[in-house]
Formats: sequence, C-alpha cells, structure tokens
Amino acid sequence: MGTRMLVVDDDLSLLNSFRRNLCFDYDLTVAASGPDALELMAEKGPFNVIMTDMRMPKMDGLELIDQARKLSPDSIYMMLTGNQDVATATRAVNDGQVFRFLTKPCEIDDIRKALEAATKQFELLNAERELLHKTFCGAVSAVIGVAEKADPRLQGMGVGVSAVAQTICQVVELEPRWEFKLASRIAPLGFALTEFPKFRCGDEGFDPVGHDAEIYQAAADAAAELLTSIPRLELVSDIIRRYPQETKPFCHLRPKTAGAIAQVGASLLRVALHTQFGLSHGMRGGEIVKELRRALPEVHEGVCKAIDEMTASLDIVRIPMTVAELVPGMVLAKDALSCDKSVMYRAGLRLLPEHLEQLNKHCGTDGNVVVTQTSWEAFVRTGRK
Repeated sequence: MGTRMLVVDDDLSLLNSFRRNLCFDYDLTVAASGPDALELMAEKGPFNVIMTDMRMPKMDGLELIDQARKLSPDSIYMMLTGNQDVATATRAVNDGQVFRFLTKPCEIDDIRKALEAATKQFELLNAERELLHKTFCGAVSAVIGVAEKADPRLQGMGVGVSAVAQTICQVVELEPRWEFKLASRIAPLGFALTEFPKFRCGDEGFDPVGHDAEIYQAAADAAAELLTSIPRLELVSDIIRRYPQETKPFCHLRPKTAGAIAQVGASLLRVALHTQFGLSHGMRGGEIVKELRRALPEVHEGVCKAIDEMTASLDIVRIPMTVAELVPGMVLAKDALSCDKSVMYRAGLRLLPEHLEQLNKHCGTDGNVVVTQTSWEAFVRTGRK
C-alpha cells in the first residue's frame, strides 16, 4: 500500500470524493472532525501526510494541527481553505506549521500533485532523520563500548539489560523504539559513576531497585546527566531518570506521546535491570518472575512470559572457583569446606556478602569452591547463548 494519509473535513460528500479518487493510490483514512482525527491518530497513526479543512466545528484546522503534532511530529501537514482563510493559511505556511495549502473548490488533479509533493517531502525528511539517527547512535555506541571495556562489570550489565529489554518487546509486541534500546545501554553507566549495587535476597525478597533505591536513583541521575547537553536525547534522559520510581505496568504497547513513551520506557528499563541482575547472579527464570511479581504486583503478564521463554534455554553449569573469584548471588554446587575440612556452608546456599567474608576468613582467598551458574554470564560476554 502507498503513502499513509489522513484527510479531515466535516463535508461528508468531499470525504466520499476523496475515497473514490484516492483510495487506490494511498492508504487513505478519513475523519469528519478534529477530535475524531486525533482519536484515529492515537489508534492507527502515524500518518505520512495529514490534510485538514480549515473551518470545522468543535476544532478548526490550525488547532487540530497544533494537537496532532504532539502525536505525530514527523507528519507532513496540508490545509484546505476557503478564499476567506487564505491569509491565515499563508501565515501557517510561513510559520512552518503547514507544508502547503489548497483553496476550495480544488480539482482532484491539483490535489494529487500536492500530495505527491508532500510524499516526496516526507521521504526526504525521513531519510535525513534516519541517517542522522544511525550516525548519532553509532557515535553513542562507540562511547559506551569504550566505557564497557574499561570496566567489565558494565559490559555484562549493559549487554544483559539490552538483551532482556529486546526480548520483552518481542514477546509482548511492544514497539521496540530506539529510545528504549539506547536507555538500556546508557543507564548502567551510572553505576560506574556512583557505585554498583550489591546482591541481596533475604526474607524481604529480591527487589534490587526497591531495596537499594538511593543507589539506583543516584546512578540513574548520573547516567541521565550525561545526556543533558545532547540534542534529541531529552526523552532518553527522562526514561533513565525516572525508572527507579516507575512501578506501573506498561500502559501502552504503541506509545505516541512523550509522556507515554517515557512511562513505558522507564517501566521496561526497571524490569530489564531487575531481570538481568537476577540472571547474572545465578537466579532461574521462575525465581525472578516470582520476585518480580512480589516487587511489582501489577507487572504485565507478557513480561513474565518473556522472562520464562528467555531463560528456558539457559543451562546450569558447575564452575570451580577460588574464594577470591566469588561474588554475592552465586549458588554453591558442593559443600564449602574450611581449611580444616569442616563443612562451612551446604550445597544449594546462595552466597551473600557475609558468607564471602567468612569464606575469606576461614578458607583463604586461594580456597577452592564449586558454584552453579546459568549460561547467562557467558551470553552477556559473547552475545550468544
């Protein structure tokens, strides 16, 4: 199908004429009023070209365009006017609100020519935006890559969070916006600028963002601050800054407004960080889902399904390690013995910081233990399961 076009006019006979003459060349949608048009944009948008009458009841053409730009800022806007509105339409063109205006009555051939010009304008601007976006994202990715090489903990966290977020988007059919991907890679940089959270899973459950809210908020603020002076990244910065407080489930699967995109992105980022943090410390999908439901009771069911599907193919492996290599969250595969061969901790125990302290004290840093881990850590290092 061709260019997606929305025509708005309170003259039903004119709308029917558009349907007859343009439906074979354009993916055409019509609306009989401004409010109806905004509703269609929210449900079926975005549209490449939007053409509206100037004088309509309830909402005139300029007011509609002003509201529509909030939902579809990249659309090309055109206006149909009567002779008495030419001065107003001319000002709208000069102010950049409208690409072109046509006076009524207007021949269908003139309308076709105007629509062809609007389509070319949309394609030109879209190509420029795409090139700028690829160039910009490539530069940002290069900077992130340098930071991750300097601190291996960032590499595991950044790649892991991004992988979780992308999987959730696929399973729940959430629009995989570039802002979400960029936020998931940049957010972990904040921990390098502040401090990395510690693994905790006790009687209060596993809720890293909730339990260490101050650490996560400080890291979020630090990561968001990196973007404040970069044009076009205000929305990514907002997503990162607000994720520690975001407890609502996804309210939209196709968010259009900046507020909706920020809410969905922040919710996705919080869930992705929660999941990645659990996986990187040896938790299984079922454990993570259980704790996620406890921390966020209204979590989208599709998110839980995504985590289950993502972790179903992760293998459990046994890895011999020295005490010095252990980190909180690892699970003992065999009993941990002290220097005099007495049992300190039984197999199956998930190690906490206090356990590591005792192992260092009674086994020495060269003491050997065997832990179980999923293949998730190998995945975030190599990008392959």
